[in-house]
Amino acid sequence: MKNRKILFISHDASRTGAPKALLTLLHWLRRQEGFSFEILLREGGALERDFAALGVLHRYQELGADGFKQKHPQGAFDLVYSNTIVNGAVLKEISYLQCPVITHVHELEHNIRHVNSKAFEETVQFTDRYIAASLTVKENLIRNHKIPENDIDLVYESIEIPSNKESMAIAGRSMRKSLGIPADSFVVVASGTTDWRKSPDLFIQLANAILKKSPALFHFLWVGGAGSGIRYEELMHEVQKAGLSQSVRFLGTVLNPLDYFSACDAFSLVSREDPFPLVMLEAAVLEKPVICFEGSGGAIEFVGDNCGAAVPYLDVESMAETLIRWQSSKEMCRVMGARASAKVREEHDICVLGPKILEILASEVLVNR
Repeated sequence: MKNRKILFISHDASRTGAPKALLTLLHWLRRQEGFSFEILLREGGALERDFAALGVLHRYQELGADGFKQKHPQGAFDLVYSNTIVNGAVLKEISYLQCPVITHVHELEHNIRHVNSKAFEETVQFTDRYIAASLTVKENLIRNHKIPENDIDLVYESIEIPSNKESMAIAGRSMRKSLGIPADSFVVVASGTTDWRKSPDLFIQLANAILKKSPALFHFLWVGGAGSGIRYEELMHEVQKAGLSQSVRFLGTVLNPLDYFSACDAFSLVSREDPFPLVMLEAAVLEKPVICFEGSGGAIEFVGDNCGAAVPYLDVESMAETLIRWQSSKEMCRVMGARASAKVREEHDICVLGPKILEILASEVLVNR
């Protein structure tokens, strides 16, 4: 893609999956040759400085449609890459650029239909091609929204692989010690915002089910989401009422989530709906087996038969029984964790998937020249 210019649009700069995925891609793309890019943020967030460090950054809230148009006349870009389905209004405003638009879809049906339906309709109107973050995402676009299969490329989510495996293991042991967790305790970690889709309430139910069944020492850590406010207080109410205060902790947003993932024995994905969570890959690459619900999204595509387990949808009791079995066989956990790590390194490294996205970008530019 020689001397081509791309506009990347992020709906915000929050410390959540889609902006983090875009940051990972942009870090990799900046090391490639033959094109340049600028970044447009609809809204700010904790990662805004990270975006600004990568290239020319525009804040749509400050510029507005007219301000952006003054800086970028028709023909200023060869391609627009919109990260998520919620940027439809912006795509409409910048359609005067008259260049192809690729939308990277990180959402599933509940999010599309019940949270962002109008934004999605506008996104479809102005999108030429789609990248789906998992097979489940692709199938949903085809089945429920009649997007032609030939207009969708499947590229799984990816991460940058941590460079020092031993230092992460040391950080995990140090984190256990700082949290006062005994070395022989089995630690289950979950991660994400504390909204309905991510299901922190089910994480509490999971802990309750395990602690009623097993005499072994278990600890449960939720990394991410709010550490205060009404939703946090509701969760704390449930933890306290269930008598779980000594075993279950909601840690809020942290700057070093990988240290907490390193401290765990298993990663529990209790989401009701999740396209293909980055936190799953981040835990898996650290050799942690993953457990998830069937039918909840793309996690089962990663877990498969040997990187963890998938239990029936919302069957907390089955998830609890599986984790108790894992606790009783640390060797089984170690083997599954090693397979999970190898799979991330082989199939979900940005150095593996970045070239696939770059090829899609290049082909879309050439087709629409």
